[in-house]
Parts: sequence; structure tokens; C-alpha cells
Amino acid sequence: MAPAANTTRSGRATRTGKGLSGSDSDAEYQAYNGRLKEASAARTRLRKAKQTRDKNRSAIATAYESSLKQIEARIQKSVAKHKDLQTAIQITHLRRLKQAMDRRDATAELIARRLAEHQRRMLNLAIQLQALYEGRKEDVRGLVQGQGEGGGGVVGRVKE
Repeated sequence: MAPAANTTRSGRATRTGKGLSGSDSDAEYQAYNGRLKEASAARTRLRKAKQTRDKNRSAIATAYESSLKQIEARIQKSVAKHKDLQTAIQITHLRRLKQAMDRRDATAELIARRLAEHQRRMLNLAIQLQALYEGRKEDVRGLVQGQGEGGGGVVGRVKE
């Protein structure tokens, strides 16, 4: 609020009953006018200072919000980049795991094929061995019977 200007006449002049001389009243008026101008100038300076302060505050607030948004955007980009990198790493690990499993499956399939082939061979050999054994048994039986009739010198009999 503006300072109040003293507009009353001085108490001494009214008490004495003498009127103020013209030059005194002009000087008082000039002083009063000067004080009014100073008060008005002070109010104007104060108003301008407040406007400048408010302008600076809003500029600082705008700059702060802008910086904050930029930092937020950079953080979001970094987080997204980190997530993308983690996803890529996981995909790479999964691909390697799949390749390892494929190699293991191929090896297991090869082993199973070889085992089946070996089992077929062994079964074939077992059948041949059995046939051979049956044939030999017949041959031995025939020999034993043939020599038993002819009085051959074979001692003992082959057990069946």
C-alpha cells in the first residue's frame, strides 16, 4: 500500500492563527507533490519488480518442467533399451538351448537307429546260431546213431 502523504497543515500554523504565507504553502505543496511522485515511482518500481520476479519464476518453472520431461524421456528410452537387450539375450539363450536340444535329439536318434540295427543283427545271428545248433544236433544224433549201429568207437552219448 502506498505511504500516506501528510496533507494536513502543520499544527503550529493553525494554532497561532496566522495563515501560512504564500511561499510556505507553495513549498509545502511542492514537498507534498514530490512525496506523491516518489510514492508513485516506488509503487511502479515495486510492481515492475513483482512482474519481473513472476516472469523469472515462470521461466524457471517452465525450464524445470522441460528438463524433467527430457530426463523422464531419457530414462524411459534407457529402460526400453534395457528391456530390449534383456529380451535379445533371452532369445539368444533360448536359441542356443534349442540348438543344443536338437543336437542331443539327433545324437539320441542316431544311437537308437544303431541300437535297432545292432538288435536286428543280433537277432539274425541268434536265429542263424539256433539253426546251426539244430542242424549240428541232428548231425551229431545221426553220427551217434550211425556209429552205434556200425559198432563205432564213440564213447558215451551226446546229451540232448
